[in-house]
Amino acid sequence: MSSHSSSGGRPTDEDAVRYFSRTDPVSLRVVEAVAAFHGVDPLELRPLAEHIDADALNALFSTVGDGALDGAMVTFRYEGARVTVTGRGDIDVVGADPFGRRE
Repeated sequence: MSSHSSSGGRPTDEDAVRYFSRTDPVSLRVVEAVAAFHGVDPLELRPLAEHIDADALNALFSTVGDGALDGAMVTFRYEGARVTVTGRGDIDVVGADPFGRRE
């Protein structure tokens, strides 16, 4: 798993934390990405299932990497962040304000 922040600390509105690992279910990778974004342990976050159907997310992106889902994308809010999962297997996490705009 890799992450990137050009600001050297917590990502700003121009930065994102990006994860490329494809070995774990996408729902687990989302929780890990959001925890890293906030600088907390994944167990400190509320269950992902309170925000999105984790089984459906896993099923949708189960074939990541074979090219079939290259144009697919799902974006949702989770724990004060806007999360985007792409068909290439990327998970982008950026801050989100209460109205759904980028912070």
